[in-house]
Amino acid sequence: MQGMKRILLFSVMVFGYISTAVSQCPPPEAFIKIAKEFKNGYSISSQSKTGNLKAQKSCELVVLAQAGMDYRFTVAAQNAEFSVNYEIYEMVTQKYTDNGETRYKKVKNVLFTSTNPEEFLEFTTETSRKLYISITLNGGKKDATDCVGVLIEQKPSAKIGF
Repeated sequence: MQGMKRILLFSVMVFGYISTAVSQCPPPEAFIKIAKEFKNGYSISSQSKTGNLKAQKSCELVVLAQAGMDYRFTVAAQNAEFSVNYEIYEMVTQKYTDNGETRYKKVKNVLFTSTNPEEFLEFTTETSRKLYISITLNGGKKDATDCVGVLIEQKPSAKIGF
């Protein structure tokens, strides 16, 4: 009986390890290739992520862009039968007047919307910002899943002035 419990426990551990290994996605730089001529001193940010996404579904990733940095965002699906659309936005506070009273509300300020799966976004920020990346996986069968990668590259901005 004791031997049977050990075999069962071992089987559960092995199955758990295999299912975890199979469900994990590789890092984004494993399937999002940037040509050497585009490197230009950029390094991969620790905020880069990958994850499984179901076809025709969306997810959101929050990224903190630091002041004085140049960024390049690339979003892609691992398999060629899929493509991704994504939108990068921030929430800004908007001031308005209601019945003579000043009020504030958060509104979505869209900074970039992809129109081509090959697109990437390069930008510089002079202030720290909280950015949202809304990603939709397109293509494939209705319940199919694929790894989606968000490759974030960064480098210090060039100093301007004296």
